Amino acid sequence: MKKWTFLFVGLFFVSMLFSQSLIVKSLDELENAFARDNYEIIKTVSFQGKRGILAQHKTACNYETKDKKKVLYLEGNAYQMGYMTGLLAEKDVQKMTTLFLDKVIFAFIGWDVDPDKIKILWQILKAIIVELTKKSLPDIPQEYLQEMKGIVDGCKAANQNTKVTYDDLCMLNVGIDCLLSYIYAINNLWEGRKFSAEESDLLKPENLRIPVMCNAFSVFGRAVSDGKHYFGRDFMFPTADVFEYTACKIIYCPDDGRIPLVSMTAPGFVGSIASMNKEGIGIGVDMSPSGNCNHKRPGLNSLILVRHSAHRGASAQDALDKMIQTQRGVSWDYIIADGKNNRSVVVEAGHTTDNLNFLQYPPDNLQKANLLPDQGFLNYYENQTHQKGIMVRWNDYQYPENFLSFNKKLFQFFNKPYNPADFSERGYINKKHTDQNCPAAYYFAPQRENKDDVLVMINHYVVPSMRLCAMNPATVVVSKGNLNDIQWRYDELNNQILENYGKIDFEKARQLIDFLAPYNQFPDYYQHNKPSSDGKTKVLRGSVSVCNLTDKIMQSHFGFYEDEWVTIQLMNYVE
Repeated sequence: MKKWTFLFVGLFFVSMLFSQSLIVKSLDELENAFARDNYEIIKTVSFQGKRGILAQHKTACNYETKDKKKVLYLEGNAYQMGYMTGLLAEKDVQKMTTLFLDKVIFAFIGWDVDPDKIKILWQILKAIIVELTKKSLPDIPQEYLQEMKGIVDGCKAANQNTKVTYDDLCMLNVGIDCLLSYIYAINNLWEGRKFSAEESDLLKPENLRIPVMCNAFSVFGRAVSDGKHYFGRDFMFPTADVFEYTACKIIYCPDDGRIPLVSMTAPGFVGSIASMNKEGIGIGVDMSPSGNCNHKRPGLNSLILVRHSAHRGASAQDALDKMIQTQRGVSWDYIIADGKNNRSVVVEAGHTTDNLNFLQYPPDNLQKANLLPDQGFLNYYENQTHQKGIMVRWNDYQYPENFLSFNKKLFQFFNKPYNPADFSERGYINKKHTDQNCPAAYYFAPQRENKDDVLVMINHYVVPSMRLCAMNPATVVVSKGNLNDIQWRYDELNNQILENYGKIDFEKARQLIDFLAPYNQFPDYYQHNKPSSDGKTKVLRGSVSVCNLTDKIMQSHFGFYEDEWVTIQLMNYVE
């Protein structure tokens, strides 16, 4: 009798432990939640007792197609949520796994490649994605593999002739990481793989390019006027003439203990371009070209790692710990903003390793000329310790300024103008985004932020030791067209935040993360974005999001610049 009593009590406490994640809103409550955000439910499905909802915005629509902006609400385990994604959005998933997947590869081919060779280079890059995707899958958590299997089965249930396949979904979700693990460290391309003479000739760094255009910030405390914590994040990436029509938000309510969240994404992506969970944790990711990659084990990175960390992160430290524990293979920058504890951190990540030799990456000639620190200097002055290939900048991080002493000679070596004032809190190395004053990546980028309630992240490493990894010569070649622009965006966003320090509210935070939009201060920055058919607006490449992490509100802009921003007040759906 006593044994059964203990068993009953144990089961009771286990049920209580997980009961919080099982509480869901009634349909009436969800209908009211959507109405508060100006959406209306247009379709509800159920699968194995769980619900999926498709809602569309009452006024916000795509400028070109006039289709209303969409949001999905999903509950259940990973497979169930995936299945209902397929049921509700099969057409969009199919576009992402066919048209987007194939066309986005062209964004990595250099402008000067012989037009007759572009198709051949595309085929090589696609083959790399196919091959390396298989290597990545063992490191992808089972919940995302199950979700992808659910998406495929849901698409088949919605359309027996669907072109969506599991292999294509896997490539959509990890293929770009696989490709980057090769391109960033292209000097290692020939290790373990044989290429023909023509392939080897085409796979030169100068024939490749990187579409790097992301920005993010966290502001709180004295930086804001209303006591809130604001997280701004734009992810500017090639849309392949597809994403601007398929992008949406998805509200995930898992019943397996993971934290509910809202994700800026597109059906077919199981990762998040920007994510905010019910604990007030916001996470984003920026491309960060560097040599510390592992194409032999590409691992879990970027969009899936953003969502994975948000599902598991009840604090910024929790989310960071999840990233550290993950088997990664590609260099990225992640920002984690914590609206509950008013903290934030930039995670400068490379491949997972216990032994990171920072000095193996810069060119030998710079080291032989004593233009870079040696190991003794690193041991003495570097104030961060790498954690399995990750180094971090918390909001109160103090940059070790001794490293800046190397910059004068580095700038002189590359015949670039040097002014020590350019490295101050509000300095600019490039006054305009078209200036070319940086010696590529061969310098120590300053941390501009000196205030503990402001953190800015662009597409580069700032921690000095990690900066050495980004000096990998082949990486510099493939990212050469972006390096000056990266520094300018960092300097400009930092200055705009400081100009508004103490006056930032939700509207101002939105303006700050949208600082490059054509209707703001730099109308020509995106002049080459594809215009709408009537020529009156342009495609927004990717998405822009601002989050009030205190009240768990996410507002996003995607599609075309003339499209309305759309809002999700997360706690109305999950509390």
